[in-house]
Amino acid sequence: MIYFIESQGLVKIGFSLKPEKRTSKIQSDSPYPCRLIGVMDGSAADETAVQAKFAHLHLRAEWFKIADDLLSFISENAVVAVKKRRGEEPSDPIGKYLFRNSMTDRSLGKILGVSGAQVNRVRNGRSWPSKQLMLALFEKTGITPNELIGLEAPMPENWKAAA
Repeated sequence: MIYFIESQGLVKIGFSLKPEKRTSKIQSDSPYPCRLIGVMDGSAADETAVQAKFAHLHLRAEWFKIADDLLSFISENAVVAVKKRRGEEPSDPIGKYLFRNSMTDRSLGKILGVSGAQVNRVRNGRSWPSKQLMLALFEKTGITPNELIGLEAPMPENWKAAA
């Protein structure tokens, strides 16, 4: 399987029969948090082809700079790894929704009218959703703006009118 691990604005594109175990090993060797963001079927030869496709982003070894084209490729071709070890739910609200509904960033993006890459950027804190996306997230998933930013206070009754 081809895996995609994100850390410090970089993505590692690698091959492993056990991507979660490989992520754990990479995490234990790294001083920075590492997160498995996608897995797709493929061989070692396919891994080489994916790496060649993103040669313009290559930094060192199997590490590549994060860019929209790479994130789009991941969201369109990989199953987004939203599960934590032992099947626990993710802590972020969008990740929880994806996990509970067996969805990918791409499938949620289609429902919301945005790309899977945009959903991934919002989910991972690399982008802030527009007012329209925030409203669509609430209407389609029930996720409130307060949940997105980690506030526990309930939303005021008239918050949609202000958006």
